[in-house]
Amino acid sequence: MSTDHHIDALVRIIHNMGAYFAKEAKEQSLSGASFSKREIMAIGAIGSGEDLRTGDLATLLGVGQSAITPVLDRLEEQGIVQRDRSKEDRRIWLINLTKRGKAAYANINDGYREMASIMLSPLTENEQATLVSLLSKMDFD
Repeated sequence: MSTDHHIDALVRIIHNMGAYFAKEAKEQSLSGASFSKREIMAIGAIGSGEDLRTGDLATLLGVGQSAITPVLDRLEEQGIVQRDRSKEDRRIWLINLTKRGKAAYANINDGYREMASIMLSPLTENEQATLVSLLSKMDFD
């Protein structure tokens, strides 16, 4: 298989994963969680660390700061996030999950775990370990 075939195969996999992600987001929406895909991504990014800066969140999501503000406004209105000024630099806003936000993060993470389990299920234990090892080599930063 040539490199172009590998690239095309990976693109198909990425599309399938994206479709699966969209389905999961829709199911979460139907189950009472009313989060958009961008909100789900924001909750995931915020839940992965403490005191995330607004600009860093925008960078992680690949959007401008002006696009992340309405997302944070909606999440704050729902009691999912809180924004606080940095004690070191009052110009900087730090974002954290509230108790309700941590519960939403856990729920979203459970969905991802279920998704990963389904995706890995056709593979043997050794194949799963190989896949995870290979994907871990990719640098997404």
